[in-house]
Amino acid sequence: MPDPNLVARIAAGGELYEDWTSVQVTRTYSSPTSDFAFSCAEVATAKNKRPIRLKPLDRAQIFLAGIQIINGFIEVRNAGYDANQHQVIVQGRSQTCDIVDSSADAAEYKGYKIDQIVRGLIKPHGVNLVTKNLPAEAQKAIKEFRVQYGETAWEAIERLGRMRGVFFTDDAKGNLVMSSVMGGGASVADFVEGQNILSASAMLKSEGSFGRYQASGQNRGTDEQNGAAVAQISAEAVNPAVRQNRKIIMVAEEPLDTKDAQARADREVAEAIAREVECVIVVPGWKRPDGQLWDVADHCTVESPMLFPNADGKVDLAIRQVVFSQTAPGQTLTTLSLCLPNALNILPGNDATRGPAPNILSGNYQAAQPQAGSA
Repeated sequence: MPDPNLVARIAAGGELYEDWTSVQVTRTYSSPTSDFAFSCAEVATAKNKRPIRLKPLDRAQIFLAGIQIINGFIEVRNAGYDANQHQVIVQGRSQTCDIVDSSADAAEYKGYKIDQIVRGLIKPHGVNLVTKNLPAEAQKAIKEFRVQYGETAWEAIERLGRMRGVFFTDDAKGNLVMSSVMGGGASVADFVEGQNILSASAMLKSEGSFGRYQASGQNRGTDEQNGAAVAQISAEAVNPAVRQNRKIIMVAEEPLDTKDAQARADREVAEAIAREVECVIVVPGWKRPDGQLWDVADHCTVESPMLFPNADGKVDLAIRQVVFSQTAPGQTLTTLSLCLPNALNILPGNDATRGPAPNILSGNYQAAQPQAGSA
């Protein structure tokens, strides 16, 4: 009897399919969809005649070790056979794929909060919105937001996320999740070189990083506010770990005020910090030490002097991507891509999100400050 912790299943059309020879499921923080690819290849025998009826457009739920990880659709079926064997490959994505692929109806929203606008954009696709750990500024009403003709629902949602400094991902039930990662999260695992790591690598880089990030734009004038107060909106976020002569100016995608510019600049810093430390760790199985599946945004500690040139070789990281895979018995693995925790958290001034980091790549940054002439 197979170990239930190593079994992957697809539930679709009232049937349950397992005994796959290869499995891959990928979840990524800040990506609106998760994807999967399963294949089987069996020697043709009298007992192996039960067809796999999975086909494109079928709704499917994916389970790993008995735990649901995706609610979505089959998008590709590739089947073939010869005198000796038959093979079936199926691929698909979570149900949030419809908001990524489909054009949104042209619309204008005035005075709505971000969650209200997002719910309006995803409602036609039967997708629910879940909100987690939203900063107060993200919940401020947006004066005016227009869906651009021809853009997808996701393109509009992603623009909103940049305006309000939040990220979007999906969850195991197929919901769209709008969130920021809370600082000070407890570690779900402590990885130690030579003990519980099958393989690991880390890249530390400052390429593409700047010391100063300036978000600039304009707001719409009113009788109360006009002139330079609305025409010269600007805010700057600082990453002191990088030379301050390196500066980048970003033109805001939408009309904004100073607080919006602050959120925009802070998010850009967060994305830059996400690229400073890239660590990949491969572990056996699909479950964390507590018995749950690995998940994006989980906090971990990694102690590896071979990877990190700081004093103790220990770094606090967060999971940016999880890839579950299986290719043969004994080859059930999880590949974790990790980054600095504050790369997933753009709340300014929250030191709790900043664990020790290697060398000068501290990941620290200062809250955006208004520039002369802004409001």
